[in-house]
Parts: sequence; C-alpha cells; structure tokens
Amino acid sequence: MIENLKHVCIYGMGLMGTSLAYSLKNHAKFKGKISGIVRSEKSQKWIKDYHLADEVYLSTDSLVKPNVMDSDLLIIGLPVLDTIDLIHQLVDWKYDGLVTDMCSTRYVLEEQIRSLEKIYPLRFIGAHPMCGSEVSGPEGFVKDLYENKLCIIIDRLKEEDLQDRNKNDLEKVIAFWKEIGMHIFLLDAQMHDYIVSYLSHAPHILSSILATIIGRKDVIIKKNLESTVPILGGGLKDMIRIAGSNPKMWYDIIETNKKNILSALKDYQEELNHIIDVLSNNNDIKAFWFDWQNQSKKYRDSIYGNPKE
Repeated sequence: MIENLKHVCIYGMGLMGTSLAYSLKNHAKFKGKISGIVRSEKSQKWIKDYHLADEVYLSTDSLVKPNVMDSDLLIIGLPVLDTIDLIHQLVDWKYDGLVTDMCSTRYVLEEQIRSLEKIYPLRFIGAHPMCGSEVSGPEGFVKDLYENKLCIIIDRLKEEDLQDRNKNDLEKVIAFWKEIGMHIFLLDAQMHDYIVSYLSHAPHILSSILATIIGRKDVIIKKNLESTVPILGGGLKDMIRIAGSNPKMWYDIIETNKKNILSALKDYQEELNHIIDVLSNNNDIKAFWFDWQNQSKKYRDSIYGNPKE
C-alpha cells in the first residue's frame, strides 16, 4: 500500500500528525510527497524547520483545496467535530482520494458519513490509532509513536449491520496502518464508543478529578513545593499523567460520546460509594478488603489482555 502512494496529505499536524509524517518519511517503501495543513504559523514553521513535510499550508490558505485534491490519501488529524466539518467540505469538493482519520469517537462521525453518501460517496474508512498522549502540538512528536500499538478500524455503524464500507478501500486502509507498524482490530462504531468510554474517555476525566481535588488542598501543595523532591508516589504520578489534556479535543470527545461516558462515570461513582460505605462501617473489613483487592488484580490482568507476539 505505502509504496504506491504518491501524495499523502495530513490535515492537522499535532502530536499524532507529525509523528505519522515522521514514520512515513522514514519508511523504506514510501517514496511519495507529504503535505501538511495546520492552523498556526508557529506550527507551520516548526514542521518546516524539522522537515516533517514537503509542503505545509495554513488552513486559511487558498492552496489548501488544490493540495488536498491532488493527494491520493488524506489523513485527518483533527478533533472529531472539526473532522465532521472537514468531511462536509470534502463532499462539496467531491474529493476522490482515500480518506482515513485518527478520531477517538466514531458513531457520530460515521453517521455523518453515511448521511452524506446520497450527496457524494466519500471513500472514507475510519481509524482510531490508540497511541495518543497528554502532549499536544507538533513539538510533542514521537519517532516510534505507532510502532506495535493498536489501530481500531471501523467497518460498520452497528454490529448488526452488514459491512457497508468498500471492501477494497477497507483493505487498503488496513494495509496502510499495518505497514506503519500497528496491530489492527475491526469494530463497529457503536461498540467502539462504548468500549473506549470505559477504557479511555472516563479514565481521562478521573485523572483530571484527581489532580483537581489534590490541587485544591493548599497545605498539600504548600508542603509539596517546600520539599526538594515532590512528595509524589509513582502510582499517583501514573494516574494524573493525562490530567488536563487538550480541552478542545476532549470537549469534542465528551460531546460526541456523552451517553457512554456518563454511564461509565456513574459505574465508577457507584463502586466508590460502595467502598466509602464499607470503610465507614465500624465492623472488621479485613475479609472484604482482601477479597476485593485480589479480585481487582484479576480484573486488571484481564484488562491488560494477552498481547500476541
């Protein structure tokens, strides 16, 4: 797949877009051109200085449309609501290249794609590379960001639907992400959003809640700042690493997956209330605690899964 690409356009070059450009530029089979589209002159200059794209345009530039129309693969690296806006533009332009993206919510976007098919059948195959981080902007690019990570490819809207994506285009997008170094898993859009609400979206919110609660405790922050080394255990450091991630991106995620995220947060709240009730009881909690923690470890191991070599 990659060896046949003549022009790849990456629309939105933050951490994931620049990291993808680096992976492509350093791929043995890629001999084509990379163009990027960004929103700020600062990003444009940084990407040019680091030679991560052959051409970089501001999104307001009149050359954006002809550049996009010239590409044979368009990869969208925008927040989901902005991606939907761009999809409408691509339909208006009647873009005939292959389109994939990197959004972490799927159902609303995939619904839009299908509603627009009667106007123009865009060759869109949705993808969610599971390798983002709390860092935003092109400066955060990681050379091997995609290597050995999971990419979820969306092949239908709901599980009960027949596959409604073009099989040839689906195979091409699968091949592309595989050749970048990713593992592939196919999901329908509805199931995807349900799963990631528990495994990604709600945990991001919990991370911000932790940071907010602790940050409001003046005496803790005061003593922490007085210490020559932060009074910070490894567990908390891991848990608050993703707190306060890009608010625009996370607003879009919450807006487009609100029902599932709310359900996940209520489940977390219910379990937290259960623990509070147990600890508030004056009875001996030893038996409960050992059972609960041991079961928690088993759950953790099942969530980690069994990585295949």
